[in-house]
Amino acid sequence: DDAFETRDLARGLARSPRYRLLALAEKPTRLLESEGLSLVEVRSGGFPLFAEGARGEPLESGGYAPHSSRSEGRHEQFFRQVDEALGACATSDPLPIVVAGTQRNLAYFDKITAHHESIIGRLTGNHELTPPDQLAHLAKPLIESHLAERRAAAVTELVEAIGAGRAVVGIKPVWQHAVEGHGRVLLVEDDFEYPARIVDGRLEPAGNADPPEVLDDAIDLLIDIVLETSGDAVFVEPGALG
Repeated sequence: DDAFETRDLARGLARSPRYRLLALAEKPTRLLESEGLSLVEVRSGGFPLFAEGARGEPLESGGYAPHSSRSEGRHEQFFRQVDEALGACATSDPLPIVVAGTQRNLAYFDKITAHHESIIGRLTGNHELTPPDQLAHLAKPLIESHLAERRAAAVTELVEAIGAGRAVVGIKPVWQHAVEGHGRVLLVEDDFEYPARIVDGRLEPAGNADPPEVLDDAIDLLIDIVLETSGDAVFVEPGALG
């Protein structure tokens, strides 16, 4: 619909990213994925995962295994299974990961996981039965911190790219590069607007028509162009690009 502003939609998506939350426990380890502001349980790919004997059934070797008697090797073996199942999900759809669990379980998982680079935060505590909505609430500050770090990193990358001659600054040169399909990352301050006329794909001065002509917001159109050519848009606070 013409009434929607691309910037608001793109910014909303950028600041409500999809992520996974892995709640480590032996009965069971749960995987949850974000849907908007909520988390939903994943019930595929082997999840939820139970450690051998954790549900009270006899072990393959006979007898029963209370939690306290399981060897360190069994713990590591179980969390390796968890990490492999997580890897199968990440291969088809890589997302940031928040890991929740007791200090003991977090330590076991940190020791064996192959997903250190995807982990953006940890929640300490027993979350074996914590409802998804409560987990989403607990994870929110970690997600916000992760997004703030991404925005700061994007600004740092821009400064370095400008120094190396690998970036353009200013609405007109940025527009020209974008319409030519060269935009990899577009950085926009939240409050920046540029009313303009778009003529045959070119950015034209607003002019002094009387009565005032209806103008396009060139920033909305610019965001559209970059996203449609597989680029990314990063929205930073007013003044952050000063």
